[in-house]
Amino acid sequence: MSANFFNKYPYTDFHELNIDWLLSEFKTLSDSYQEIIDWINDDAANFNELLNRIITLEGQTLNLQNEIGTERIRVDALFANVNTEFTNQYNRITREYTDMYSAILINVDAALVALNNKLDQQKIDLLQAIADGDTAVRGWVEAYLQTFIDNLPDYENLIIYNPVQGIQTNIQTAINDLYTYFNAYALTAQQYDNLGLTADEYDGYMLTAYEYDSQGMQYLGAGFYLMRSPFTGTLVPIPTVINMLFDLHRSGALTATAYDALDLTATAYDALDLTAYDYDMNGI
Repeated sequence: MSANFFNKYPYTDFHELNIDWLLSEFKTLSDSYQEIIDWINDDAANFNELLNRIITLEGQTLNLQNEIGTERIRVDALFANVNTEFTNQYNRITREYTDMYSAILINVDAALVALNNKLDQQKIDLLQAIADGDTAVRGWVEAYLQTFIDNLPDYENLIIYNPVQGIQTNIQTAINDLYTYFNAYALTAQQYDNLGLTADEYDGYMLTAYEYDSQGMQYLGAGFYLMRSPFTGTLVPIPTVINMLFDLHRSGALTATAYDALDLTATAYDALDLTAYDYDMNGI
């Protein structure tokens, strides 16, 4: 059948119609197959191109790995050289530092020894200068004092008016007369021994050195400073009689135990406003 027949006239044979449909379907399938074939061919071309690129990249990767391996070897060698150089430099600097430090220590020790020796010598020189200066100053002072003493008046034989004798005597005689005059009531060693005082008894008098030296006979009741006690009728020192009379009138005195029993605070005691006499005589 020609194409004109298919296009211009209606079908008169259904058998022909089935063949035409089959041909149409076959053509459609053929076109689809061709598309698939074309797609496969295109994809195959793309795959081949990709494969070629992969192969190229693998080659480049291999080359790069080889270059990296070569570079790594070179870098390792370089680091080895750097490490060796660093170690050598470090050891060299360490040795130089150690040697320099040792040399400095030696120089410092030598300088310290020299300085100590110099200081010791200066100390010796200074002590000698001080000794020489001290000797010179001492000699000058002694000479000056001796000149001063030589020029002093003769005070030992200086004549003054003696107020005790009422005449002119030398100064030493006048001093001795005044001392004897004001020590008229002094105790001799024999008189003090005759009192038979213990140390506690003597301390009880509470005498100053001047009082003992000038008026010991009066305070201690030696010699004629005795009186007959109105309580015992015996001769006793006058202070003893005075103390006994005071105790006679001190009937309200507190003992230490009695005062402690009052349990007074300092504030409470101050509030009583007592004089020493009031407390001693009328403490109760």
